Parts: sequence; structure tokens; C-alpha cells
Amino acid sequence: EEPKEEVEAPTKAVTMRLPAFFYELKSREKAAALLEPDEDQKSIDWGFEERKEIKEAFVKLLDDACGCNFATTSPTKITVTEEKQKRAVTKWFLENKKVLAKMK
Repeated sequence: EEPKEEVEAPTKAVTMRLPAFFYELKSREKAAALLEPDEDQKSIDWGFEERKEIKEAFVKLLDDACGCNFATTSPTKITVTEEKQKRAVTKWFLENKKVLAKMK
């Protein structure tokens, strides 16, 4: 059997409009962690729909801002044309991936 050749996904140019969030990363992580379900089996479903809606809205905001599927896009795969913006874009991606990870 011949080894399969890996095909890279096509690249596309997008204009990103990355929002600056009012609260610092630590506060946003804590707020996201508050959305985790409680260990109490009696209230396991409490806020389920609300958590789902908040996460979906946040994911849509991130997807719209970066012009890609945020959850599956690695900052290492992004090419920023403006040199002075590279660190800011990478930081934005990494910070928001941490916040999203807290929303289980």
C-alpha cells in the first residue's frame, strides 16, 4: 500500500476585526469557569440551556471576528501581514482559547 500524501488545506486571506475585551484575561477565565455545572446531582441540569447559549454566542463572536473556525484554527497557522500586529493577534487567539476551554 502506498503512503498517502498529505494535502494542506488551502489558505485564504481574511480581514480580522478582533475585539478588545473590557475585562482582563483572569477575570474572563473566572467568569467562564462559573458556568461549569455543579457536582451536585440534584442541580446537574441547572442553567444547562443558558450555558449552552452563552458558549454558542461566544464561539460565534470569535468565529466572526477572525473570519475562520476559531476552535480549530491554530495561531501557528495564521500569517499576519502587518509585522507589528503579529504578537497582538497571537495573544488574542491564545487568551480566547483559554477562556473557551473553561466553558465546558
